[in-house]
Amino acid sequence: MSIPNKINAEHVQSSIEEINKNGIPRNRTFDRYFLLISEKKYPVKYVISLASKYTDNNSGALAPNVFNTYQAQKYLTNLGFNIIDKYDNTETTNEGFKLLNLRIVNNKLLGTINYSFINQEDTQNKIYSTVIIGPNGTGKSNLFRIIIELFRELHSQSLGGARFYNVDGRFDLEFSINNDIYSYTNLIDENIAAKFTIAGEVAQVFLLKNGEIIEFGDAQFPLAIVANSIMLTDKFPVLNNDAEKFPIYKYLGVRNTPQNASTRSYVRRTVDYIVSEKDSNAFRSGLSKVTEFLGINNSIEVYYLTINAPTFFKGETSLETFRKYFSDLEEKYKGKEYPPQKLNVYQRLVKEEGVIKSLSDFCNRLFSEGRLQKNRKGSSIKKIAYNLVEESSFQLLKKEAELLDHLRAIGLLYAPEISLNQSGEYNLQESSSGEYHFFSSMVALMATVKMNSLIFLDEPEVSLHPNWQMKYLSFLRSLFSDENYNTCHILVATHSHFLISDLEGDNSKIIGLKKVNNSKDGNNIQVVDLPRNVDTYGWSAEDVLYNVFDVLTVRNKYIADEIGGILDLLSKGQPNEVNRLPSNKYQLLLHLKDNLKDIDPLKQVVMSILKKVE
Repeated sequence: MSIPNKINAEHVQSSIEEINKNGIPRNRTFDRYFLLISEKKYPVKYVISLASKYTDNNSGALAPNVFNTYQAQKYLTNLGFNIIDKYDNTETTNEGFKLLNLRIVNNKLLGTINYSFINQEDTQNKIYSTVIIGPNGTGKSNLFRIIIELFRELHSQSLGGARFYNVDGRFDLEFSINNDIYSYTNLIDENIAAKFTIAGEVAQVFLLKNGEIIEFGDAQFPLAIVANSIMLTDKFPVLNNDAEKFPIYKYLGVRNTPQNASTRSYVRRTVDYIVSEKDSNAFRSGLSKVTEFLGINNSIEVYYLTINAPTFFKGETSLETFRKYFSDLEEKYKGKEYPPQKLNVYQRLVKEEGVIKSLSDFCNRLFSEGRLQKNRKGSSIKKIAYNLVEESSFQLLKKEAELLDHLRAIGLLYAPEISLNQSGEYNLQESSSGEYHFFSSMVALMATVKMNSLIFLDEPEVSLHPNWQMKYLSFLRSLFSDENYNTCHILVATHSHFLISDLEGDNSKIIGLKKVNNSKDGNNIQVVDLPRNVDTYGWSAEDVLYNVFDVLTVRNKYIADEIGGILDLLSKGQPNEVNRLPSNKYQLLLHLKDNLKDIDPLKQVVMSILKKVE
């Protein structure tokens, strides 16, 4: 179902008259497009919804989930009405990439729900942050997975591939790239859909650009989609084989397959990200910010430990050394079903011209240049170290990274480690869980986030001290303060009220999720947008609990301030208004009476005020 073609200008005029009489509901205001009549502004979708009531069908107001804003503004334009884009000729635009909206209908996990990810009035001169906060069971992680799967599906179709059908139900994913608005959707007018076919069959899913259907091959994407989590149970896709190739997607998590996780693999990936970073100066500057935040010395070392050093790291390694070692290994496993992986890798590298000779020369060079450090007394294991703070050492790691990885793959080096220096050197895996997760996450983000990136952070507060949580988003803004990152959009899923006390209001949005029992529409999750004019920056944890979660804590200063304001109102009233309050303040007192704990002394104050005003 979509906009009935029987709606005409008279029906629209009747809709306008109804709006003039009854006003516009809070949940039906406009975000971008509006109908302008006699200098009054009317939301295009709400106008169409009401206009449907006045057609011959008399079927009532049209539900907002069966058509989109662009269909509404185009329909009204065709009827001759003046539709205004409030961002025309203004400085506030969705520069770069922004995720705008996701409407989900009849999804098995999320039900029917609409998420609006940005405030259109916000400035776009900094990286934009959307924080989605709510208790367990409100679908935050599944929401992130669905968004990524929809982009992956669209990417596949843009290359002529098939849909994956990993998202059930109906959907409309809306995003902007440099002010062009794209919508990937299967929520579209059946009459329009019938005009488009794929392989002779009516299309089931569409891509729109600024309200017009376009070919999938014309799709635009964020330059990178980055998914970060340190939880074993994150729901981000882990893509491994060629059939799942999605090159703009980077998974920065602890799982190395959909079913398995490894902290050692996570560290190795972190080193890979360090090596792949092209702008070493900016990267090392970011590393300095990370170490300063953690309160550790500005010393970060990547190191590798040798295996079989007496054979390969004594300065006498040759092609024959490699041939004999792996021939003996092959003989040992002859006839066995599963030879070691390092043998398979060696046999592949032998076929690549010059690779084994390069590895032999590298082993000898490490010895002759005195770069093989003692690891511990009495051990033959040697250490190959690179100090990331020093530019020359950083560049040397990048230059030798492929050789090091080959040696690791054929079993002559252990997987890399990262050492930090606080009150004595220790490796990353020996650090506190908070340090480990924070450092690894930030390094991975610095190496993968580009301009026009979409970044997902799932519960970054895990293992972080509350003080670090309260500084987390501020640190991210500092880390990505370069103007190239102004075009990025960060989505954070969290349980932590500490996290949003550091959120700046002019380039961020908070979306609250609540569980709802026995809802009329059958949906168990409710979206609660925090009003834009409420800026949480600098709030205490109590302020956040009261304003966002509606949790009343004992001796909450914010509540005390509210009650103080009511007492002030009463004291300043005129003689004929003694003991009278505005309705909203009275309702607040009733709410506090019902929800404050009996042990809270503020409850007694509330009860005393109510006795007076009642």
